[in-house]
Amino acid sequence: MDESDLVYQLRVSFHLGNNIKVIELAKEYSSMNMTSDDSLGLTILYRALVKMGNNFTKYIDDLNLRNHKAQLKMCFDYIAPLNKQVTTEEANKLYTKFKSSVTEDSPVARLIESLLLIAKKDYEAFMKLDPESKSIERWGMLFQCFMQLHRVDLMEKALNKMKNLPGGSEDVLTSLCEIYHKIYARKYEDALDMIEVTKGTFEEAAKLLNLRATVLMLMGNFKEAQSLLSKLQ
Repeated sequence: MDESDLVYQLRVSFHLGNNIKVIELAKEYSSMNMTSDDSLGLTILYRALVKMGNNFTKYIDDLNLRNHKAQLKMCFDYIAPLNKQVTTEEANKLYTKFKSSVTEDSPVARLIESLLLIAKKDYEAFMKLDPESKSIERWGMLFQCFMQLHRVDLMEKALNKMKNLPGGSEDVLTSLCEIYHKIYARKYEDALDMIEVTKGTFEEAAKLLNLRATVLMLMGNFKEAQSLLSKLQ
């Protein structure tokens, strides 16, 4: 598997919440003699490891990330607290600490700043960071901002932008955003259909089961939703 295929699989597993596969892919990816933190694969790898919530030192030797210790530590220092439900005040304090402590301009630093701005609900500042971005990951974050604002119209605009990016219409993140858009637009049957399409295109995952159960509950089908949730226990 070459690097582009590996990054593709890493992104799919990360966005679908398949942590076991993320670790398997991370071991292979980290063996590719990585020397820079500016690749999509690395930023996804950092986000995936942080999302799992373990101490970053665990991965230094296990995944051969000794050359990335500083970047990984920075991610754990500032992104890991966001795994929990933080208040706007807590996010503001974390952002202030980040801005006073981190002076480098790197993809990892911009990623952290983006996630902190979303956490503290400063969506206007987030959108100003890179308004002409052609990164599907960044547009996915923008979609998340609009979702938190319950702006279905703006969610649709961001989703259409993602679809128009190279490869965007077939991307896993685009598929997930489309599912959320249909849920927020109360098009529940369409959301269920999209979940099945996503499962068939990519892989079965706990996240898709959760989404299906959520939609079923919104439709009042609690018995089937409970049956699905029991599979996750």
